[in-house]
Amino acid sequence: MNRIKALVAKMPVYGRIACAVTLATHLLSYYIPLIFNANVGPESMTLLSVDERIPYIPGFVYIYVGAFVFWAVMYIYIYTMDRRLVVRVVTADSISKVVGILFYVLKPCWLDQSTFISDISGFGSWLLKLIYKLDEPTNLLPSMHCFVSIMVVLPLFSRFSNAKPWVKCCAAAYALLVCASTVLIRQHVFADVWTAAVDAGVSWCVSLLVWQLIDKKAEQKKAG
Repeated sequence: MNRIKALVAKMPVYGRIACAVTLATHLLSYYIPLIFNANVGPESMTLLSVDERIPYIPGFVYIYVGAFVFWAVMYIYIYTMDRRLVVRVVTADSISKVVGILFYVLKPCWLDQSTFISDISGFGSWLLKLIYKLDEPTNLLPSMHCFVSIMVVLPLFSRFSNAKPWVKCCAAAYALLVCASTVLIRQHVFADVWTAAVDAGVSWCVSLLVWQLIDKKAEQKKAG
C-alpha cells in the first residue's frame, strides 16, 4: 500500500489527468451499453461448441476479481512514466473502449449462466454468485476484462517505458491469467477473448501510428 501511495505521490499532473480520463472512459464503456442492452436475451446467445470443452473452474474467480486491483496499479505505474508514453496509452485505451462500446451496442451478446449457478459450491462460491448477480452477462464481445488487461501490459514493452524485466513478466503473466479466468468461470466465451486481444493490439498500433505522425509534423514545423 505504501508503494502505491508513493507512486501516486510522484505522478505528474499529466498522469493524474490520464487517470481521470481512463476512469471516465471505463465507466462509460460499461454503463452505456447496458442502457441499450436492457432487453438482450437468449436470442443473442454466444456459447459455441469450443466453449463446451473448456473446463469450469470457479476458483479462478479470485483472478477475475483481482483484475480490478491489477488495472489500478498498472495504470498508476504507467502514468508516472514518460509523457509520450502516457498520451499513447490514453489514446489506445480510449480507442479500444470506443470499439468495445460499438460492439456491445451494435452486436449485443448474451450468456446464460443459470446452468452453472446450481453447480457452484465450496470456497469462493459466494463471490462467484455475486459476480453473476451484479455483472450483467451482456457486455461480452470483446471482453473488457481481457482488452484492458492486455492494454496495461503492452506499454511496458515500449521504448519509452522504464519498467523492469520482472515487472513486465509478472504483468504479462497475470494478464494471461485474467483472460483465462473469464472463460473458466463462464463470465465470457472464447470468442470474447480473442476479439479483445485484437481490439487491444490494433488500438495500440493505431495509437502509435497517430502519435508518430503528430510528432513528425511537429518536428517538420520546428525545422521549417
